Amino acid sequence: MKEIGTFLKDEREARGITMDQLRDGTKIRTRYLEAIEQGDFDAIPGEVYLKGFIRSYAECIGLDGQEVVARYNGLKRAQEVSMLREVERERASRVQRVQREVRLRRSARAIRFLATLLFVGFLGVAFYLGAVALGIVEWGPQTPKEATSDEIGKGAASRAGATEALSQDKVTPGAQVTPAPAPAEGDRVPGSSTGPSPSGHTLRIHTTEQCWVRVWEDGRLVREGILKPGDSVVFQASTEIRARVGNAGGIRLEFNGIDLGVPGRPGQVVDIVLPPPTGPEGP
Repeated sequence: MKEIGTFLKDEREARGITMDQLRDGTKIRTRYLEAIEQGDFDAIPGEVYLKGFIRSYAECIGLDGQEVVARYNGLKRAQEVSMLREVERERASRVQRVQREVRLRRSARAIRFLATLLFVGFLGVAFYLGAVALGIVEWGPQTPKEATSDEIGKGAASRAGATEALSQDKVTPGAQVTPAPAPAEGDRVPGSSTGPSPSGHTLRIHTTEQCWVRVWEDGRLVREGILKPGDSVVFQASTEIRARVGNAGGIRLEFNGIDLGVPGRPGQVVDIVLPPPTGPEGP
């Protein structure tokens, strides 16, 4: 952009016009005129003022002001295009630099990975060779060893002893074999029974608070779990119903249609046997 200032200065001096004469003819301050000749356009306040000063300068020294302004515009557009190209070149260079760095980082990772594999493989080989040297493992394929006569004799004696023990393990005639106990049953749906309804005793448990219960019907565990407030469950047995409750104050009992009330205090663990034992238990 200094070309336009140099051009105007050369034309002014060729015509023998002094800076004072130029100032008086254009009414423009000397520092702005000098800024135009030096190409220091940033010293002039605004693009509109700059073009007006260039036009007045050119017309004062006998040039076509519009033509000089058009020349300035062309130089400015060329400068902007050059700057855009420089920005594009810089951006492309930056992209290439980033891509090159990414490739270098990937190569470095691959090299580190291969080096790690080689190191691990070297350690494995060294460990194996050390184990061979110490006699921990043997080199080459292993062949099964034939059994010695002593080992054969020991095996035969063990088999003979086992056969004798099996021959002596007999069931005594008339002995009764006790079957394994049946697994405990899970929770039963309230109000239902697991078999035919017995006609002996009926226990109904009403819950006012959450309570843990475990119930046996004729010695068989039929329920174990948590009852929620508002639940009502029924249990039936031919001879006896046993129950253990974890919150005696949170339930009410009804046995054979008779309201037994609350069996204990809140939080108290109580064992219940219904009907109650009428005499001392046997040994």
